[in-house]
Amino acid sequence: MKNKTLVAMLLAGTAFAGAAVAAFYPTHYIERIYYETSAKKNEVGDLTIFCTGSRYQFGEQTPYYSELKIPCKRGGVEP
Repeated sequence: MKNKTLVAMLLAGTAFAGAAVAAFYPTHYIERIYYETSAKKNEVGDLTIFCTGSRYQFGEQTPYYSELKIPCKRGGVEP
């Protein structure tokens, strides 16, 4: 009887953990290109946030950027 209770608790915990991880996927795929000035002529950095939650970044971040935002499909799948 104790084993059945333990198995039920483990299964419930596993289901909860999976839902908690899925809740932290980004809602959008985002690409930002950062520029040196507001004229947006010289690129100085880049940031990409994927629907899986991974990030790619290089260069520097400035207040001057252009952004592409695409909604993610549920579950962290790329658009």
